[in-house]
Amino acid sequence: MIVPSLLPLDDFRRVLGFNPWHFWGLTNATVPVTSACNDVVREYAWQAADAVGRHEITEAIALAEARLADALQYHAAPKYEVLTIQWPHYFDDGQIRLGPAQPPWHRLKVQLPKGKVRKIGFRRLDFIGARTNPITLSDQDGDGLNDTFEISFATTVTDPEEIAIYFEAADRWDDPATTDVDAMEVYRVRPVRVTIAGGTATVRGRAWLIVKPTLYEGAQSADGLDPSVVGSLATNLDAYRLWYDPSGVVADESQAVMLWDTNPGDCGGCCCDAATLPASSSGDPAAEAYAVARAGISDSDNGLVVPAEATYNATTGIWCETGPSACREPDRVKLRVLSGVPLKGCQVDDRMRLVVARMAMADMAKPICACESANRELHTWQFDVSRTGGANDEQFGAVSEKDLGNPFGTRRGHIFAWREVERLAIVRGFSA
Repeated sequence: MIVPSLLPLDDFRRVLGFNPWHFWGLTNATVPVTSACNDVVREYAWQAADAVGRHEITEAIALAEARLADALQYHAAPKYEVLTIQWPHYFDDGQIRLGPAQPPWHRLKVQLPKGKVRKIGFRRLDFIGARTNPITLSDQDGDGLNDTFEISFATTVTDPEEIAIYFEAADRWDDPATTDVDAMEVYRVRPVRVTIAGGTATVRGRAWLIVKPTLYEGAQSADGLDPSVVGSLATNLDAYRLWYDPSGVVADESQAVMLWDTNPGDCGGCCCDAATLPASSSGDPAAEAYAVARAGISDSDNGLVVPAEATYNATTGIWCETGPSACREPDRVKLRVLSGVPLKGCQVDDRMRLVVARMAMADMAKPICACESANRELHTWQFDVSRTGGANDEQFGAVSEKDLGNPFGTRRGHIFAWREVERLAIVRGFSA
């Protein structure tokens, strides 16, 4: 199993300009494969000869996103991570803080690896009621094929970005626990458009996105799947609320957790309260003490947050800073963070979509179909501009040494992505 990329696979397909029905393994008399060298795209490379499948394309997109995130210092779209960060101690070991503060009496800031922090909280996936409305299919362009699906359901959710649609258990080839959000993401239908009005959510998307996943797993028919045949497309979808809860009061679900190594020596406990810190942490070198913490966002773009140990008063409903429980500064802090370029109308930012897709094309080792004419856009961004050829080889203008020396690579997609990184990356300064 591969966790899906931040960029929905169909967004990549749109940038590529590939026939949507064929890309999702669908064909019939209305959308036939008309080229001798073209074909429908399979789920896996082993199901076709000398061509990548959607699984391998997703891997290329995820790799491109990771490389871009390292260079940009932020993710191309919102991504949830559980991060463990070293606590910022003084360089002088003889100096210690008595609390999470720094001159001139401001909260101590912790630098996250990536910027554009959106939310801090525990990721939850909550089922939205019973499924009472099946999928409605319609032909929006009048070509004789139902190209659009729609589903509506009652909900108390008010933010469209918190609505997530998944294949129901009967259409999955396994049944992950809904608490395993990464495993569930494999069965999420994206991209979709969500509107909420009067307590009713309406979700619309393209019909080629709801082929039952179980039909992709075995040996694929040479003719592909017929989208007009009953059973090819899902008839029901599950609706969930995917959100980030900032109110967790236990360490497994809180915004943040302060972590301490155990103290050396035969005591190990100092003045620690065993009710706050696990008893096993008192002297075991392999143990780790912890305390619930909260965290605010100080600088979203630059990834600066302000964590501090805190307790919740259930009577007043108020959080209050406490600690440090271990009588000293923590060694590490664990943070549950959503960060990245924000969505626009539940869709990935247009510029980020283009950059990720073209870099992923450059990283792919094989074409999607068997011949170059069926992969013209892919070939454009995979072309290596550093190569030298003979008199009859393809000729192209001079490429600057600066472009050829970029850290991504020398294919057109790499150079395009690096130029965007130079323009859009967060540049952090250091003082000495």
